[in-house]
Amino acid sequence: ELVVNLVEKIRANKLRNVAHSLILVAKRNGFDWARAHILQKRLYPLLNDYLKQFELMRAASTGSTMVDASGGSTGDPATTGSLDDRIVTCIFTIASIMKTQPSNEDTSRVMQIFTTIVQLSEGHRAIQEEAIAGLIKFSRFGFVDIFQRLSSWNPDYPISDRIKLMLTTMVHRKPPLFWKQLLQNRIV
Repeated sequence: ELVVNLVEKIRANKLRNVAHSLILVAKRNGFDWARAHILQKRLYPLLNDYLKQFELMRAASTGSTMVDASGGSTGDPATTGSLDDRIVTCIFTIASIMKTQPSNEDTSRVMQIFTTIVQLSEGHRAIQEEAIAGLIKFSRFGFVDIFQRLSSWNPDYPISDRIKLMLTTMVHRKPPLFWKQLLQNRIV
């Protein structure tokens, strides 16, 4: 099956065009199919495994060694980079597929996952920015919830042009009065 092969490419860190291929397969088969066969069966469990590995690496990096995917220790920072890249690929793919779901469906679970990733990935710019980009993609499901989640993000680095553009676009989709009232907590 194509989806299985594409997910195996993520596991093997062969990420070139994999996310876009999964998104195209999802689009061709429809959101309900994609949710069941790509997201729930493949990407959510894979992302969960990677986040567990990421936590192990973070815990171990406070010492002098890091734990790699097989459980062995390594001092190689490239291991962290490849895990970051795989996490970013999963986040991008999930957000892009979820963005196509009907607007009356609940996205709070995925938004909470992305919010947690932003909090956990401090010091890992690529992961943080991809999770923020994912949240911004969900703005059509509720600006207030997204605003509250984004307002807790305080990066200690200059944000990328891509994120600046996404934030600017999100802000310009609502009139200034909306944002003024939101900042004054007058919108519930």
